[in-house]
Amino acid sequence: VADGEVDGASCVRADWRIGNFSAKLRGCMGRALVSSPFSATGLEDLRMMVCPEGMDTANLRQGARSRRQKDLYARLVTEGPFSGCLKLKAPASTSSALHDVQYYMKVGAKRVGPFRHNFSESTVSGCDDFGVNWLRMLEPDQSLTVSIEILLPERGLWDAGQALSREPQT
Repeated sequence: VADGEVDGASCVRADWRIGNFSAKLRGCMGRALVSSPFSATGLEDLRMMVCPEGMDTANLRQGARSRRQKDLYARLVTEGPFSGCLKLKAPASTSSALHDVQYYMKVGAKRVGPFRHNFSESTVSGCDDFGVNWLRMLEPDQSLTVSIEILLPERGLWDAGQALSREPQT
């Protein structure tokens, strides 16, 4: 977690480097990969989640794991094209810091947003369409870095009225 800047606005950036990305996804069989907890802008115990999208991952999560399903999933996460969703989870709290959080999300070099979400109403928010094959974002060591860039309230783009109104899908 470090201070940063997005389009001239101050932010706090949390990066999560997922080593051996495809192997970790294969091991989870459709369940989300979850980061270690972190804190940013007064928010505690935040977590990033990478969730596979496409095919029928719901069946994989529920235990319907035939040989064919496992093979299709393994091919998806190793050969692609792989499209996932990145989510930010904030625990339930009455903290005013959870109201009107403004942020960007990144997969590799692909940034999307800005997003605006009230975590006191729903603890999970994210983006499920980055418009890229995530496997093309892998680094030479097969790792993938995902990031959350939370705008600081007093300097956020929303306050300046410059951002698009876009509510993330949950």
